[in-house]
Amino acid sequence: MGNYYCMMAGLPDIDLADTQPGITFEELREQCEEQLSPGDAKLVGSYLYLRQDCKNLVRLLKDPDAEIDFFGNFSLEQLRDLITSATELNFNVHRYPAFMSIFAREYRYNKDVQGYFPEDEILYQFYNYAIETCPNKFIREWNSLNLDITNILTAMLARKQGWSVADFIKGDGEVQEMIRENKTKDFDLTHCG
Repeated sequence: MGNYYCMMAGLPDIDLADTQPGITFEELREQCEEQLSPGDAKLVGSYLYLRQDCKNLVRLLKDPDAEIDFFGNFSLEQLRDLITSATELNFNVHRYPAFMSIFAREYRYNKDVQGYFPEDEILYQFYNYAIETCPNKFIREWNSLNLDITNILTAMLARKQGWSVADFIKGDGEVQEMIRENKTKDFDLTHCG
């Protein structure tokens, strides 16, 4: 992946006091399409926009008539095709990541299970997919960091609710093990890494 210092420097500053985003996702996507090399644009699309496709897939599984956000890689018709192929034909269409077809197929069996949160489950599967398959080290590490942050926030919520933290932590890395095993307020993560 190339270095895009000028593009990054041209993005608006982010401040905690901001009430409105400095740039919309659509504007960011346009900038990426204009300035990234074709290979880098494909890489960003494959891993950045796919997260929105996962959210859209859950929406459609919950309500086939739902509106979707069009910031992903796949259109409404393509996502419906994925669902039909996975659920009715028991088939993984090669143009979609396999984890999405498997998730769509298993959704009907899991949706009524207590403690099953489909948005969380597909997000975890997306992170795993990105960490395991992306050829770019930065994107792999970015998704690994996001998985760690998601697990930390989940653990804090689970503690607050009095739930078993270990039941909600996804993955098998060093951070996940520390969160599962440590009872201190900060999960002793200051010693991690």
